[in-house]
Amino acid sequence: MNVSARKLKRPDIFSAQDYREYLREFYQFEKQNDVEFSYRVFSARAGFKSPNFLKLVIEGQRNLTVKSIRGIVTALDLGQEEAQFFKNLVLVNQAKTSTEKNQQIRELYKSKVFRELYPLKQAELEFYQNWYCVPIREMIASPAFREDPAWIAKNLRGAITAEEAKGALKTLEVLGLVVRDENGRLRQNQKNLTTGNEVHSVAVADFHRQMLGLAANSIDQVKRYQRDISSSTVLISESTFHHLKELIQNFRKTLLAEAESGVSKKDHAVYQIGLQLFPLTDFIHVEPDSEGGEPGVCEGLCKKVS
Repeated sequence: MNVSARKLKRPDIFSAQDYREYLREFYQFEKQNDVEFSYRVFSARAGFKSPNFLKLVIEGQRNLTVKSIRGIVTALDLGQEEAQFFKNLVLVNQAKTSTEKNQQIRELYKSKVFRELYPLKQAELEFYQNWYCVPIREMIASPAFREDPAWIAKNLRGAITAEEAKGALKTLEVLGLVVRDENGRLRQNQKNLTTGNEVHSVAVADFHRQMLGLAANSIDQVKRYQRDISSSTVLISESTFHHLKELIQNFRKTLLAEAESGVSKKDHAVYQIGLQLFPLTDFIHVEPDSEGGEPGVCEGLCKKVS
């Protein structure tokens, strides 16, 4: 069904994940109700001299500044809470690094209206951004687990507070990642969270960053016999990289299967298994020598030039 064949509703800014898409939907909504509405009219409402500026923004050819955001907020006739959410969404979408995006996402989700409308989204963000939610969920599977925030914090090597542990339990319950059995005891629930949209993908990246930080700290804080940290630096081709990435993914699945089948009823601990494969250089292109001969010893190790 095309746009003209159905009655469009005014888009809700609090359900938007991309401000450009939100502006596109708003434009279509206005156009449906007023055939004379145009990008020129839209731009004029926002106080822009260029009649095509908003069209370029929607198409991703222009970004918004703090000043232009104020103009668009006026054109959209947004309330104070809506305007702040729109501004934060713009800053999220236009952020250049995952760290910057993560900071803006935290601001985005501070909206009281948003939290009331979408409590699950807020809980998902807290789950990803607070690394300890994952190990606490694993701890719940232990027969020795005690639903006591102070006990949880202590057994997480004192890395978090009892208040943070309490918040993590609430987050896990809200998301349905843990449920209560007939005796009222918490147990794990097999449920997956989606990580496809930008907000969650950035939060997951922050989770990995936190875990890498914990891995670095463990070098000094954990005795060598209780950990295994090693690395190798190698020269490989791009095709070999893809093959190694696949091997790592398969190996991780094997490790998880072994871990699930090897839990002792006598003693156990929550471990983090991290496997990283990342470049220390760009791919180096190998050219034939000036005599027209063959490339040097790097042949087959570097990306070929087509």
